[in-house]
Amino acid sequence: MARPACLPWVFILTASAVVSNSSAAFKAWRSVETQREVAALALVDNDPDEQALLEALLDEHKPPVPPGAQKLHYLLSTPFRYPASPPNGTRFVRPGALGMLYAAEDKATAMAESGYWQFRFINASAGLRDTHITLQRTLFQVDVAGNAVDLRLPPFDAAPERWTQPDDYSATHDIGTGARENGDVDLILYSSVRDPAHGLCIAVVQMRAFKRNKPLASEEWHLTILADHVLFRRGRETVSFRFA
Repeated sequence: MARPACLPWVFILTASAVVSNSSAAFKAWRSVETQREVAALALVDNDPDEQALLEALLDEHKPPVPPGAQKLHYLLSTPFRYPASPPNGTRFVRPGALGMLYAAEDKATAMAESGYWQFRFINASAGLRDTHITLQRTLFQVDVAGNAVDLRLPPFDAAPERWTQPDDYSATHDIGTGARENGDVDLILYSSVRDPAHGLCIAVVQMRAFKRNKPLASEEWHLTILADHVLFRRGRETVSFRFA
């Protein structure tokens, strides 16, 4: 894909971070746990009416849907509904602040990002690390566009190590906070830390960046977590990543 055309640079100093704006548009992929309707339907013996009641009851105990998200498909709105967990939050969101949606330009990059965290969780659990676990994953595509902070471009490319730390998010938290406080930034573009090819990742800062209120496409994959790598499978397609 051609690099998006950049508007004149605008520098805004907020939260000790310099924010730059450029114009960007992407069809990006995200990997999540298999859609909730599948599990909910199994709990109510495949009765659609009981499923609807169960979903309504569950929804009452969740954080409120944020303003502007009411018309969005839940796969798009859910990340903005929940605060980032302590102690580290997420790459651009401090603990306790409402989340952003993380996606990637290529499916393989989205797989690498989500596969890493599943691999890390399983291998940190004494009772799970010696087992072969297979999980169901949904990959879905979103259409996003808007003003972007591109950490691959000047002035940010002068110190790429600040934005690509595997566990220290202090510098990227400044960028994320600054982007939100600015109010005009819709997307943050950055190189994947988990993908060996360092593909393009996209953090959706503002929900207005969604050009459609539901996914463009979705696919069901199986993710198997092994001792030193993960394997995504869908029919005859396989994609693997080694993290150990």
